[in-house]
Amino acid sequence: MSGSVNVWLSLLFPILCAAAAAESPVGSPTATKPLHAPPGVRFSRVAPTWEELSDAAPDLSWADDSNSRFMIWVSDIDESGCRTMTFDRAYLIEQGGAPFWALLSPPDPSESFQSSWRQFLIDKHLRSRATLPGSSRPDGRSTWAEFVSRSEDGRSVVRVFYPSEFGARPDQLDSRSWLIFFSGEGSRPELATIDLPDNQGYHVGSELSTRAATFEVVWHDAGAAAPFHLIAHESLTRAESWESEPNYTAYTDSLWSGPLPLGKVRSDSDPYAIADGRTSLSSLARSHAHFHNNQAACEQENTAQPTPEAELWQLELSKINPSFPADCVLDQGTRISLPPLDTTSRAIRAEVRSPGVHRGEANRK
Repeated sequence: MSGSVNVWLSLLFPILCAAAAAESPVGSPTATKPLHAPPGVRFSRVAPTWEELSDAAPDLSWADDSNSRFMIWVSDIDESGCRTMTFDRAYLIEQGGAPFWALLSPPDPSESFQSSWRQFLIDKHLRSRATLPGSSRPDGRSTWAEFVSRSEDGRSVVRVFYPSEFGARPDQLDSRSWLIFFSGEGSRPELATIDLPDNQGYHVGSELSTRAATFEVVWHDAGAAAPFHLIAHESLTRAESWESEPNYTAYTDSLWSGPLPLGKVRSDSDPYAIADGRTSLSSLARSHAHFHNNQAACEQENTAQPTPEAELWQLELSKINPSFPADCVLDQGTRISLPPLDTTSRAIRAEVRSPGVHRGEANRK
Protein backbone atom coordinates (compact mmCIF):
# COMPACT_ATOMS: atom_id res chain seq x y z
CA MET A 1 0.00 0.00 0.00
CA SER A 2 1.27 3.44 -0.84
CA GLY A 3 2.03 6.08 1.78
CA SER A 4 -0.98 8.15 0.77
CA VAL A 5 -3.31 5.20 1.39
CA ASN A 6 -1.81 4.69 4.86
CA VAL A 7 -2.42 8.35 5.65
CA TRP A 8 -6.02 8.06 4.42
CA LEU A 9 -6.67 5.03 6.59
CA SER A 10 -5.04 6.48 9.71
CA LEU A 11 -7.10 9.66 9.47
CA LEU A 12 -10.35 7.91 8.68
CA PHE A 13 -10.27 5.14 11.27
CA PRO A 14 -11.01 7.26 14.40
CA ILE A 15 -13.91 8.94 12.62
CA LEU A 16 -15.46 5.62 11.66
CA CYS A 17 -15.00 4.16 15.12
CA ALA A 18 -16.88 7.09 16.61
CA ALA A 19 -19.69 6.63 14.11
CA ALA A 20 -20.02 2.84 14.55
CA ALA A 21 -23.50 1.62 15.33
CA ALA A 22 -23.90 -0.44 18.46
CA GLU A 23 -26.53 -2.84 17.15
CA SER A 24 -25.69 -6.05 15.25
CA PRO A 25 -27.48 -6.98 12.01
CA VAL A 26 -27.35 -10.65 12.96
CA GLY A 27 -30.63 -11.95 14.36
CA SER A 28 -33.56 -14.28 13.87
CA PRO A 29 -35.20 -14.07 10.46
CA THR A 30 -38.81 -13.15 10.00
CA ALA A 31 -39.90 -16.01 7.77
CA THR A 32 -42.24 -14.60 5.16
CA LYS A 33 -41.85 -16.43 1.85
CA PRO A 34 -41.03 -20.14 1.74
CA LEU A 35 -39.15 -21.60 -1.21
CA HIS A 36 -41.32 -23.95 -3.25
CA ALA A 37 -39.70 -27.38 -3.59
CA PRO A 38 -40.93 -29.73 -6.35
CA PRO A 39 -42.17 -33.17 -5.26
CA GLY A 40 -38.91 -34.90 -6.30
CA VAL A 41 -36.75 -32.87 -3.90
CA ARG A 42 -35.78 -34.60 -0.64
CA PHE A 43 -34.17 -33.33 2.55
CA SER A 44 -31.62 -34.59 5.07
CA ARG A 45 -33.63 -33.19 7.99
CA VAL A 46 -36.87 -31.23 8.47
CA ALA A 47 -38.38 -29.47 11.50
CA PRO A 48 -40.96 -26.79 12.34
CA THR A 49 -38.16 -24.34 13.27
CA TRP A 50 -34.55 -23.98 12.22
CA GLU A 51 -33.40 -24.50 15.83
CA GLU A 52 -34.76 -28.07 15.74
CA LEU A 53 -32.88 -29.12 12.62
CA SER A 54 -29.89 -30.54 14.47
CA ASP A 55 -29.44 -32.73 17.51
CA ALA A 56 -26.76 -30.27 18.65
CA ALA A 57 -27.20 -26.53 18.35
CA PRO A 58 -24.76 -24.83 15.97
CA ASP A 59 -21.86 -22.92 17.46
CA LEU A 60 -22.70 -19.98 15.20
CA SER A 61 -25.83 -19.12 13.24
CA TRP A 62 -27.19 -16.04 11.52
CA ALA A 63 -30.03 -15.06 9.20
CA ASP A 64 -29.18 -14.63 5.53
CA ASP A 65 -32.64 -13.42 4.51
CA SER A 66 -36.24 -14.13 5.41
CA ASN A 67 -36.16 -17.78 4.32
CA SER A 68 -32.66 -19.08 5.05
CA ARG A 69 -30.07 -19.22 7.79
CA PHE A 70 -26.38 -20.15 7.82
CA MET A 71 -25.05 -22.48 10.52
CA ILE A 72 -21.50 -23.42 11.58
CA TRP A 73 -20.30 -26.15 13.94
CA VAL A 74 -16.67 -26.16 15.15
CA SER A 75 -15.07 -29.30 16.56
CA ASP A 76 -12.63 -29.42 19.45
CA ILE A 77 -8.94 -29.26 18.60
CA ASP A 78 -7.68 -32.79 17.93
CA GLU A 79 -4.34 -34.37 18.75
CA SER A 80 -2.77 -32.98 15.57
CA GLY A 81 -3.82 -29.41 16.46
CA CYS A 82 -6.60 -29.26 13.84
CA ARG A 83 -10.30 -28.61 14.13
CA THR A 84 -13.14 -29.23 11.68
CA MET A 85 -15.59 -26.53 10.66
CA THR A 86 -18.93 -27.85 9.39
CA PHE A 87 -21.19 -25.55 7.36
CA ASP A 88 -24.86 -25.85 6.45
CA ARG A 89 -27.72 -23.63 5.41
CA ALA A 90 -31.30 -24.03 6.62
CA TYR A 91 -34.12 -23.06 4.25
CA LEU A 92 -37.78 -22.31 4.83
CA ILE A 93 -39.47 -24.69 2.40
CA GLU A 94 -43.01 -25.20 1.15
CA GLN A 95 -43.82 -28.63 -0.27
CA GLY A 96 -47.28 -30.10 -0.44
CA GLY A 97 -48.88 -26.95 0.92
CA ALA A 98 -47.17 -26.90 4.34
CA PRO A 99 -44.13 -24.71 5.23
CA PHE A 100 -41.23 -26.17 7.25
CA TRP A 101 -37.49 -25.63 7.80
CA ALA A 102 -35.11 -28.05 6.12
CA LEU A 103 -31.50 -28.98 5.47
CA LEU A 104 -31.09 -30.04 1.86
CA SER A 105 -30.05 -33.52 0.82
CA PRO A 106 -27.61 -34.10 -2.05
CA PRO A 107 -29.14 -35.70 -5.15
CA ASP A 108 -28.77 -39.36 -6.02
CA PRO A 109 -25.84 -39.99 -8.39
CA SER A 110 -28.35 -41.34 -10.90
CA GLU A 111 -30.26 -38.05 -11.05
CA SER A 112 -29.76 -36.16 -14.31
CA PHE A 113 -28.90 -32.47 -14.28
CA GLN A 114 -32.35 -31.73 -15.73
CA SER A 115 -34.16 -33.45 -12.85
CA SER A 116 -36.30 -31.34 -10.52
CA TRP A 117 -34.02 -32.27 -7.61
CA ARG A 118 -30.80 -31.02 -9.22
CA GLN A 119 -32.48 -27.95 -10.70
CA PHE A 120 -33.84 -26.98 -7.28
CA LEU A 121 -30.33 -27.27 -5.76
CA ILE A 122 -28.76 -24.76 -8.17
CA ASP A 123 -27.25 -21.90 -6.13
CA LYS A 124 -28.22 -23.55 -2.83
CA HIS A 125 -25.88 -24.73 -0.08
CA LEU A 126 -25.48 -28.30 1.18
CA ARG A 127 -23.54 -29.50 4.23
CA SER A 128 -19.81 -29.09 3.75
CA ARG A 129 -16.63 -29.24 5.86
CA ALA A 130 -13.22 -27.63 6.03
CA THR A 131 -10.20 -28.38 8.20
CA LEU A 132 -8.39 -25.64 10.06
CA PRO A 133 -5.50 -25.33 9.51
CA GLY A 134 -4.67 -27.34 6.43
CA SER A 135 -7.47 -26.55 4.02
CA SER A 136 -6.58 -25.57 0.47
CA ARG A 137 -8.15 -23.42 -2.21
CA PRO A 138 -8.72 -25.94 -5.00
CA ASP A 139 -10.89 -24.45 -7.74
CA GLY A 140 -13.52 -22.09 -6.33
CA ARG A 141 -16.04 -24.94 -6.02
CA SER A 142 -14.94 -26.42 -2.69
CA THR A 143 -15.19 -25.21 0.91
CA TRP A 144 -11.98 -24.08 2.61
CA ALA A 145 -10.79 -22.25 5.72
CA GLU A 146 -7.55 -20.45 6.56
CA PHE A 147 -6.06 -18.28 9.31
CA VAL A 148 -5.88 -14.60 8.37
CA SER A 149 -4.27 -13.37 11.58
CA ARG A 150 -3.49 -14.45 15.15
CA SER A 151 -2.81 -12.07 18.02
CA GLU A 152 -0.11 -12.58 20.63
CA ASP A 153 -2.73 -13.35 23.30
CA GLY A 154 -4.31 -16.24 21.38
CA ARG A 155 -7.14 -14.55 19.50
CA SER A 156 -7.54 -15.45 15.84
CA VAL A 157 -9.39 -14.46 12.68
CA VAL A 158 -10.29 -17.19 10.20
CA ARG A 159 -11.45 -16.73 6.63
CA VAL A 160 -13.90 -19.31 5.25
CA PHE A 161 -15.24 -19.91 1.76
CA TYR A 162 -18.50 -21.80 1.23
CA PRO A 163 -19.72 -22.33 -2.37
CA SER A 164 -23.17 -23.43 -3.44
CA GLU A 165 -24.07 -26.32 -5.70
CA PHE A 166 -23.90 -26.53 -9.48
CA GLY A 167 -22.69 -23.61 -11.51
CA ALA A 168 -21.37 -23.61 -15.03
CA ARG A 169 -18.23 -21.99 -13.58
CA PRO A 170 -17.17 -20.72 -10.13
CA ASP A 171 -18.35 -17.14 -10.68
CA GLN A 172 -21.88 -18.44 -11.30
CA LEU A 173 -22.09 -20.17 -7.93
CA ASP A 174 -23.65 -18.48 -4.91
CA SER A 175 -20.29 -18.50 -3.14
CA ARG A 176 -20.04 -16.92 0.31
CA SER A 177 -16.94 -15.84 2.18
CA TRP A 178 -16.77 -14.64 5.79
CA LEU A 179 -14.33 -13.87 8.56
CA ILE A 180 -14.87 -15.80 11.79
CA PHE A 181 -13.41 -14.55 15.10
CA PHE A 182 -12.18 -16.78 17.94
CA SER A 183 -11.46 -15.01 21.23
CA GLY A 184 -9.12 -17.83 22.33
CA GLU A 185 -8.28 -21.50 21.95
CA GLY A 186 -11.41 -23.61 22.36
CA SER A 187 -13.72 -20.56 22.33
CA ARG A 188 -16.96 -20.41 20.40
CA PRO A 189 -16.78 -18.65 17.03
CA GLU A 190 -18.20 -15.20 16.38
CA LEU A 191 -19.20 -13.80 12.99
CA ALA A 192 -16.66 -11.08 12.16
CA THR A 193 -17.95 -9.98 8.73
CA ILE A 194 -21.25 -10.49 6.94
CA ASP A 195 -19.79 -11.08 3.47
CA LEU A 196 -16.38 -10.65 1.88
CA PRO A 197 -15.21 -10.10 -1.67
CA ASP A 198 -13.31 -13.13 -2.87
CA ASN A 199 -10.74 -14.18 -5.43
CA GLN A 200 -12.20 -15.37 -8.72
CA GLY A 201 -11.49 -15.29 -12.42
CA TYR A 202 -13.45 -16.13 -15.55
CA HIS A 203 -13.36 -15.80 -19.33
CA VAL A 204 -15.94 -14.06 -21.49
CA GLY A 205 -14.85 -14.80 -25.03
CA SER A 206 -11.19 -13.81 -25.21
CA GLU A 207 -11.46 -11.51 -22.19
CA LEU A 208 -10.26 -12.60 -18.76
CA SER A 209 -11.57 -10.83 -15.65
CA THR A 210 -9.83 -11.53 -12.37
CA ARG A 211 -10.87 -10.28 -8.94
CA ALA A 212 -8.56 -10.59 -5.96
CA ALA A 213 -8.81 -9.54 -2.33
CA THR A 214 -6.38 -9.55 0.58
CA PHE A 215 -7.03 -8.50 4.16
CA GLU A 216 -5.04 -6.99 7.00
CA VAL A 217 -6.22 -7.43 10.59
CA VAL A 218 -5.21 -4.63 13.00
CA TRP A 219 -5.62 -5.95 16.54
CA HIS A 220 -6.99 -3.80 19.38
CA ASP A 221 -6.37 -4.28 23.08
CA ALA A 222 -8.16 -7.26 24.59
CA GLY A 223 -10.55 -5.03 26.55
CA ALA A 224 -11.56 -2.84 23.59
CA ALA A 225 -15.18 -2.71 22.40
CA ALA A 226 -14.11 -4.13 19.03
CA PRO A 227 -11.32 -6.74 18.95
CA PHE A 228 -9.86 -5.50 15.66
CA HIS A 229 -10.49 -3.52 12.51
CA LEU A 230 -9.91 -4.66 8.96
CA ILE A 231 -8.15 -3.18 5.94
CA ALA A 232 -9.11 -4.77 2.61
CA HIS A 233 -7.24 -4.45 -0.67
CA GLU A 234 -9.33 -5.37 -3.71
CA SER A 235 -8.31 -5.48 -7.36
CA LEU A 236 -10.07 -6.06 -10.68
CA THR A 237 -7.91 -6.96 -13.68
CA ARG A 238 -9.30 -6.90 -17.21
CA ALA A 239 -7.11 -8.52 -19.84
CA GLU A 240 -7.26 -10.17 -23.25
CA SER A 241 -5.95 -13.64 -23.98
CA TRP A 242 -3.36 -12.14 -26.31
CA GLU A 243 -0.56 -10.21 -24.64
CA SER A 244 -0.59 -7.51 -27.35
CA GLU A 245 -4.12 -6.47 -26.39
CA PRO A 246 -4.76 -3.74 -23.76
CA ASN A 247 -5.28 -4.55 -20.10
CA TYR A 248 -5.60 -2.72 -16.80
CA THR A 249 -5.99 -3.32 -13.06
CA ALA A 250 -8.16 -1.14 -10.85
CA TYR A 251 -7.52 -1.13 -7.09
CA THR A 252 -9.71 -0.13 -4.14
CA ASP A 253 -8.72 -0.01 -0.47
CA SER A 254 -11.36 -0.14 2.24
CA LEU A 255 -11.49 0.21 5.99
CA TRP A 256 -13.96 -1.97 7.99
CA SER A 257 -14.54 -0.95 11.60
CA GLY A 258 -17.05 -0.84 14.42
CA PRO A 259 -18.57 -3.66 16.49
CA LEU A 260 -18.64 -7.18 15.09
CA PRO A 261 -19.75 -8.18 12.56
CA LEU A 262 -17.80 -5.64 10.50
CA GLY A 263 -19.18 -4.29 7.25
CA LYS A 264 -21.86 -1.90 8.44
CA VAL A 265 -19.21 0.78 8.96
CA ARG A 266 -17.05 0.66 5.86
CA SER A 267 -15.37 3.35 3.77
CA ASP A 268 -13.73 2.77 0.40
CA SER A 269 -10.98 4.76 -1.22
CA ASP A 270 -11.49 6.04 -4.74
CA PRO A 271 -10.34 3.52 -7.37
CA TYR A 272 -6.80 3.85 -8.66
CA ALA A 273 -4.27 2.19 -10.97
CA ILE A 274 -0.52 1.64 -10.56
CA ALA A 275 1.80 2.44 -13.48
CA ASP A 276 3.96 -0.47 -14.62
CA GLY A 277 6.66 1.53 -16.40
CA ARG A 278 4.81 1.51 -19.73
CA THR A 279 1.58 3.20 -18.66
CA SER A 280 0.43 6.65 -19.76
CA LEU A 281 -2.98 8.26 -19.40
CA SER A 282 -3.48 7.68 -23.12
CA SER A 283 -2.73 3.96 -22.94
CA LEU A 284 -4.93 3.60 -19.85
CA ALA A 285 -7.75 5.44 -21.64
CA ARG A 286 -7.49 3.06 -24.60
CA SER A 287 -7.67 0.06 -22.29
CA HIS A 288 -10.75 1.40 -20.50
CA ALA A 289 -12.46 2.17 -23.79
CA HIS A 290 -11.64 -1.32 -25.06
CA PHE A 291 -13.22 -3.12 -22.12
CA HIS A 292 -16.04 -0.75 -21.23
CA ASN A 293 -17.30 0.96 -24.34
CA ASN A 294 -16.14 -0.16 -27.75
CA GLN A 295 -14.48 -3.55 -27.50
CA ALA A 296 -14.94 -4.62 -31.12
CA ALA A 297 -13.71 -1.42 -32.79
CA CYS A 298 -11.47 0.14 -30.13
CA GLU A 299 -8.06 1.39 -31.14
CA GLN A 300 -5.34 -1.21 -30.67
CA GLU A 301 -1.88 -0.47 -29.35
CA ASN A 302 -0.33 0.66 -32.64
CA THR A 303 -3.34 2.32 -34.26
CA ALA A 304 -2.73 5.97 -35.18
CA GLN A 305 -6.11 7.52 -34.35
CA PRO A 306 -7.92 7.01 -31.04
CA THR A 307 -11.61 6.23 -30.93
CA PRO A 308 -14.11 8.78 -29.54
CA GLU A 309 -14.53 6.51 -26.51
CA ALA A 310 -10.79 6.53 -25.81
CA GLU A 311 -10.66 10.32 -26.17
CA LEU A 312 -13.45 10.70 -23.62
CA TRP A 313 -11.77 8.31 -21.19
CA GLN A 314 -8.54 10.29 -21.56
CA LEU A 315 -10.43 13.51 -20.84
CA GLU A 316 -11.85 12.04 -17.63
CA LEU A 317 -8.45 10.68 -16.56
CA SER A 318 -6.76 14.04 -17.23
CA LYS A 319 -9.37 15.89 -15.14
CA ILE A 320 -8.49 13.95 -12.00
CA ASN A 321 -4.75 13.60 -12.79
CA PRO A 322 -3.95 17.14 -14.00
CA SER A 323 -0.21 16.89 -13.31
CA PHE A 324 0.30 13.94 -15.71
CA PRO A 325 0.79 14.76 -19.45
CA ALA A 326 -1.53 12.51 -21.42
CA ASP A 327 1.14 10.80 -23.53
CA CYS A 328 3.92 10.73 -20.94
CA VAL A 329 4.96 7.25 -19.78
CA LEU A 330 4.73 7.34 -15.99
CA ASP A 331 7.35 5.95 -13.64
CA GLN A 332 6.73 2.45 -12.39
CA GLY A 333 4.70 2.52 -9.18
CA THR A 334 3.02 5.88 -9.88
CA ARG A 335 -0.51 5.95 -8.48
CA ILE A 336 -3.13 7.07 -11.03
CA SER A 337 -6.58 8.13 -9.85
CA LEU A 338 -9.47 6.56 -11.76
CA PRO A 339 -12.96 7.96 -12.23
CA PRO A 340 -15.94 5.85 -11.08
CA LEU A 341 -15.82 3.08 -13.68
CA ASP A 342 -19.52 2.25 -14.05
CA THR A 343 -20.89 5.81 -14.08
CA THR A 344 -18.08 7.02 -16.36
CA SER A 345 -18.73 4.18 -18.80
CA ARG A 346 -22.43 5.00 -18.94
CA ALA A 347 -21.76 8.72 -19.41
CA ILE A 348 -19.31 8.03 -22.25
CA ARG A 349 -21.80 5.79 -24.03
CA ALA A 350 -24.38 8.56 -23.74
CA GLU A 351 -21.86 11.15 -24.98
CA VAL A 352 -21.00 9.09 -28.04
CA ARG A 353 -24.69 8.72 -28.87
CA SER A 354 -25.42 12.43 -28.27
CA PRO A 355 -22.16 14.43 -28.51
CA GLY A 356 -21.94 17.48 -26.23
CA VAL A 357 -25.02 16.63 -24.18
CA HIS A 358 -23.59 14.34 -21.50
CA ARG A 359 -19.95 15.42 -21.35
CA GLY A 360 -18.76 15.57 -17.76
CA GLU A 361 -21.73 13.62 -16.46
CA ALA A 362 -19.51 10.99 -14.90
CA ASN A 363 -17.80 13.51 -12.65
CA ARG A 364 -21.09 14.98 -11.45
CA LYS A 365 -22.43 11.60 -10.27
